[in-house]
Amino acid sequence: MKLNEVGFVILATGKMTRVAPLDASETANLFLTMSSLEGIAAAQAVGQLKAADLDRLTKRQAAYEKAVTGGHWQQIFKADRAFHEVILQVADNPYVTQFSNQLYGHILRVETHYLAQQSGQLVLDDRHHDVLTAMKNGVALDAKAAIESDWLAVMAQVQSVATTVSE
Repeated sequence: MKLNEVGFVILATGKMTRVAPLDASETANLFLTMSSLEGIAAAQAVGQLKAADLDRLTKRQAAYEKAVTGGHWQQIFKADRAFHEVILQVADNPYVTQFSNQLYGHILRVETHYLAQQSGQLVLDDRHHDVLTAMKNGVALDAKAAIESDWLAVMAQVQSVATTVSE
């Protein structure tokens, strides 16, 4: 993967390479797209879940809760992604996984920039519990809605912090 091709750096051949600036106005595009992609994955995963998958999700949710309690933003982001990765793996849709992983690089950059600055003030609801419950109940539309809600709630937080930072 070339960093300039995915928008992480700006190249001026033979002159300079620099980190691409963040554009807060792009936040909605990132999170709306991710919510749709992972909504598809959650709906697909429901029909393929095995007891071992539910166990992995439950353990990843517990790790996320522990990270939230610890309050260290890097561990929170890592545990959050680990939870979502299980859903992507179970869905077994290589296109959704590929696009989700690429998009996640941009989202992590935005989250790190905006949310890490506010880590002591973040509202970290455990929306994973809703995702897990919907998946355990085997209702694809509920799982899709829960994971979309998870991503959109994070989007709202990022947008709120971005507005505060830019003022």
